[in-house]
Amino acid sequence: MKQLKSIVILALITISTGYLFGGNDEPASKSAKVSISGSVQDKESREALPGVAIQLEGIDKQVYSDTDGNFSIEEITPGTYTMKVSCISYEEKTFSVEVGNAREVNVSVKLAPVEP
Repeated sequence: MKQLKSIVILALITISTGYLFGGNDEPASKSAKVSISGSVQDKESREALPGVAIQLEGIDKQVYSDTDGNFSIEEITPGTYTMKVSCISYEEKTFSVEVGNAREVNVSVKLAPVEP
């Protein structure tokens, strides 16, 4: 009886250790989170564009470029995304971005001004 009790305790410790230190059933590539960062500039003048909307279509991720035209979208699962970049007085730009297992993908976007 004492031996059975020891086996049960050892089994419980082993199972709980698995849950605490490695109980994730997802492959590493699916659970890894990465980010897309970059900058947005005027195509002609090369000036930074603040307040530009950057959206990943198909998921609920949208950010705006800062005063230096820089942006970052965090906590993205690796895959291929359609990025839509839009700003008043500029042509909207849509393109594909492939996010692999690298921690960060950098994107440089140049928007053309809309002709009046």
